[in-house]
Amino acid sequence: MTPQAPFDYRQHLELETPEQVLLDYELAGVGSRMLAALIDWAIVAAMVVVAELSTVFWHGRSTWPSAMRVLVVYAVIWGYFSAFEGLRDGQTPGKRRLGIRVIRENGHGISFGDAAARNLLLPIDFAGGIGIIMIAAGRRAKRLGDFVAGTVVVRDQPIAMPAESPLPAPAAEAALEGGTPELGDEEFRLLHGFLTRAADLPAPARTRLAQQLAERFAIPLVSIAGAAEDRLRVLHDAETVRRSGRFGGRVASGASSNAVAQRLVLHQRARWDEFGRIAARITVGGLDALSASELPDFAARYREVAADLARARTYRADAIVQLRLERLVAAGHNALYRDDPQTWRGIWRFISRDSPAAVLASWRYVLMAFLVFMVPAAGGYALLRARPALA
Repeated sequence: MTPQAPFDYRQHLELETPEQVLLDYELAGVGSRMLAALIDWAIVAAMVVVAELSTVFWHGRSTWPSAMRVLVVYAVIWGYFSAFEGLRDGQTPGKRRLGIRVIRENGHGISFGDAAARNLLLPIDFAGGIGIIMIAAGRRAKRLGDFVAGTVVVRDQPIAMPAESPLPAPAAEAALEGGTPELGDEEFRLLHGFLTRAADLPAPARTRLAQQLAERFAIPLVSIAGAAEDRLRVLHDAETVRRSGRFGGRVASGASSNAVAQRLVLHQRARWDEFGRIAARITVGGLDALSASELPDFAARYREVAADLARARTYRADAIVQLRLERLVAAGHNALYRDDPQTWRGIWRFISRDSPAAVLASWRYVLMAFLVFMVPAAGGYALLRARPALA
């Protein structure tokens, strides 16, 4: 009886890129978003204290300056989250620290207008924990601001692949003519797993396992001398060379998809690492971080990594390899398929045109909110005029 896979409580968002590659985003939950919020609100609190002190220093504690302080505090909170999310690729300092990011529901990076609309309802989201409840109970972990702006918060933590054993220099020269592999796929995976984790094992267990594997691979190890672990490393290096050569697909147990996936990793790993370094630069500085000559190269690398992700899924590569490629493709997708960076002209366009247009489009809701606020206010004013003692 096949054991059932453990239930995955994490929420996911699946999107198809223009290259027809499916991206699987993991949505950020309450825990990571709350920790990120704690970091951000600590910074905001310091900024608010400075704003409060400056307001008190200049205006004292009369009625109008007190009202202005409320607006200043709101402007500081709204401006902090809107500026960082809109101009820093969807990440505030807290979100960057926790490895999460705000994106649009279609997978594109958010603009300043999206971030501004998303954070207009921030006080309502945090009043009484409304936002937390909606994140925990909602289908896509969205608070009110996310519904307004059409955004989601996803995990964007880079995935590091396990270190590979370096190829010895003579073996690298013979890679093209390495011959056919001597180990089956399961045997090679077992050998590779042991050598990858050997450094973390206690010495007695490490020696015992090495001796057991040496006995299992006695025939391939006949011509190799030395201690058991050293012999296994030599066998692993030689087998790695054979699998990366032109005859790598002709494994002892027959050609298999796993062998193709292993060769894909061996051949493309360096290019993936280089693409990851470029994507990290773009995450910090946007596409402006690249020179004019680097932009076409980045686009070409992105298409290649997207194709590698499709191959890795087809040939059932290790889950860690697929996850690493998904993160790389997502980073490239977010960088290439997004609006142009907002300038001050774009900000003015949002204030003078987009925001009034949104109000007009939702005039029924705006009117309802206005009446809910103004009718009690007018009634209270009339009551105080008639009975001043209630003041």
